[in-house]
Amino acid sequence: MSYQKPEYNGNESLIHWMADVKINPFDSNMAIFNTGAGVFMTKDLKNAEEGKSVNWFCCDTGMEETVHLNIYSPPSGEVKLIDIIGDYGGFVFTDLDKPARNTFEDYKKDRWITAMNADYPDSNPNLLVVTPRGNWKGKTKGGLIVSFDQGSTWEQLGDPVGLSEDLDQQILALKNPNVTSGWTAVSADGVTILWTIGIPIYASRLVYTRDFGKHWAQAKIYNLEGERINCDELPFKVMADRVNPDIFYGFSKVKAGRGFYVSTDGGAVFRQREVPKGFPEVNLAGIDSKQDHEIRVESGKEGIIWLSMNQEGLWKLIYDPGTDQFLGKRVSKDGDYIKRIGLGKAAPGSETNTLFTSGTINKEYGFYKSLDEGVSWIRINDEEHQFGDIRSISGDPRVYGRIYVATGTRGVVYGDFFSDEN
Repeated sequence: MSYQKPEYNGNESLIHWMADVKINPFDSNMAIFNTGAGVFMTKDLKNAEEGKSVNWFCCDTGMEETVHLNIYSPPSGEVKLIDIIGDYGGFVFTDLDKPARNTFEDYKKDRWITAMNADYPDSNPNLLVVTPRGNWKGKTKGGLIVSFDQGSTWEQLGDPVGLSEDLDQQILALKNPNVTSGWTAVSADGVTILWTIGIPIYASRLVYTRDFGKHWAQAKIYNLEGERINCDELPFKVMADRVNPDIFYGFSKVKAGRGFYVSTDGGAVFRQREVPKGFPEVNLAGIDSKQDHEIRVESGKEGIIWLSMNQEGLWKLIYDPGTDQFLGKRVSKDGDYIKRIGLGKAAPGSETNTLFTSGTINKEYGFYKSLDEGVSWIRINDEEHQFGDIRSISGDPRVYGRIYVATGTRGVVYGDFFSDEN
């Protein structure tokens, strides 16, 4: 794979975690070994007996073991899919049928690794913000990186130092290799960037900038009674409204009717709001391997949020800025298990975005699409195409019927499903 080459890794080899080596019993010149960076083979092993170099090459074309954490399909631009991935940082695909070069690198071609998420404004998806780790060799540092050309080139934003002792310690930790940078969100107009620093993502570590990192401020969080919250251990995941640039949503542990937050001033202040009646008590602020629930804020419609809640099904939330309240309900039937959720282009003649999901519906596991906001579902896979652990799902906002699936070990796959019949 191209992204394994030393030239894409600061001229350093990525070979690590070597687990096994075998010599071909029928050809003593041929040997093979596997690592955390792929499978490698040589056909001139006997060169070692003569003191000559043994040449190894990557031989894992078509083989995947990568863990894909989040995927996104932007509404415009050359990039069709943004892939946030463990170990290798991320990829942007302009051609879905060709391997993408890993572009999460600085001007010296040194890569960032393991990112948690990405965000962009639908109004300008050329602006892309990502939270990566610094690489194993320390040639890049963890923090917040931004691209103004949809992922072709990147630069790192300045850090929010001097705001608090805890934040300074978190920033300092990010400069060590392979330390998680946290979670980010960008306003609908691309002006405001929010960043929850480190892991776990706590509300006390939520900062924002309106000038791409030249100046930072710390967000303030208030409870239902209007009191400033001690946020030191309050899990807090932020998401931007896709239409209104002033609105951001905060999700935390839901308990006793609390756990939702909203900002109507561009992320400076978040105020707690009651959750809809019957909403389950869960932690919505997980990331990485603890991202148990997928949250998708719908494009083109202000205040619409979809949540896949596993055994608690699929929920649709509506934030009403007029009443400053969250409304919502479970739209899937009792007994349905909704693991992931993604939104895609509406069917021809419809204004309702297509929903895609993985899970168990009517006691049958599979991948499904819905054209009526979860009232009914159409299965779109068969028993031979399950793809194992599913980490994230996205529809395509430009191509009706297209679904992208991020797996835990089998790469990213996509499919086109245009028939609306079972």
